[in-house]
Amino acid sequence: MKERPLDLKAKDIRLILAGKKTCLHRMMRPQPVMDDGFLTLNNQLLHDAHAIKLCPYGQPGNQLWIRETWCETLTDLGAVIAYRAGGCIVIGRSSPQEDDHLIHDYSFAETPEPDFDGWQSSREMPRWASRLLLEITNVRTQHIPHSGCREKWFWAIDFKAIKQGKAAQ
Repeated sequence: MKERPLDLKAKDIRLILAGKKTCLHRMMRPQPVMDDGFLTLNNQLLHDAHAIKLCPYGQPGNQLWIRETWCETLTDLGAVIAYRAGGCIVIGRSSPQEDDHLIHDYSFAETPEPDFDGWQSSREMPRWASRLLLEITNVRTQHIPHSGCREKWFWAIDFKAIKQGKAAQ
């Protein structure tokens, strides 16, 4: 089993946490080409069984840990990791460490949205601060003819959400 990071926008994270999103679509790069009536990618025939092996996001059984815009701050409860998509986790000590465990997971619906300074890019999120882990259940290619862009082939990645990642273990 492999783990890979994946950056998601706040809207997608909220949908996943609410259980309303179970598939991600990512643009295929490079785009497949129709060659003599057959779809090829990098000069290889593209069919569903083969597509699974070519997907850069992983294969069924692999996991994606989600990176999102986040902020770390100290409160009277200890270190708090807040997420721009909503919610925060309390680490319970003055300085988060890789082996920390979740003390409590707050949603902004339960508490007023904190006014944190220093929001950090999702690309800067360490693995231990990720709260969302997705297990890939299926990978396929999908043609979306009216996608509003020139490129029309996508990786469709079905997943099941493990709502709390390493930060909660």
